[in-house]
Amino acid sequence: MIKAGPLRDLALIGGLNFGADPNVLKVLPGVRASWQVPGFIFLNTDFAAFIDASGGLASGGAPSTGNSFMVDVNWLLPISLAGQSFSFTGHAEYIGRTTDELGNTVRGWILAQPQFRWDLGGALGAPNRFFAGIEYQYWRNKLGTRNHDNVVQLLLVWQL
Repeated sequence: MIKAGPLRDLALIGGLNFGADPNVLKVLPGVRASWQVPGFIFLNTDFAAFIDASGGLASGGAPSTGNSFMVDVNWLLPISLAGQSFSFTGHAEYIGRTTDELGNTVRGWILAQPQFRWDLGGALGAPNRFFAGIEYQYWRNKLGTRNHDNVVQLLLVWQL
């Protein structure tokens, strides 16, 4: 455990992004900085390589891409209001620009998915089990294209 000022800890992280239909596999080795911020359960900043391990067109999948990087901020902030428990949670990521095996530009993109949740289970006597709320999804240059998503979604969560 490493602590220095507001830095609570540094950790090694890893992830996989996988899509079966387009036959895509991205490997994300990286590092996480966890921050000590009053009121937050957690506030992290992740820095990772975005390595394409796909077979590309030769394997019948989407074109392979050059490697890139990812920066992600993720958080959980509990809120008490009028005797009820709520939370503001989510993440926002940036994936850097690259090119694909055909020489096309794959634009850098931003994906943000903040959620506002009500602890419905707490109101019914089973706290931290059932949540209801909304999620706002903002996706600029979705998967490196010129397409954008901007949608509010109903959110129901059953936490085991």
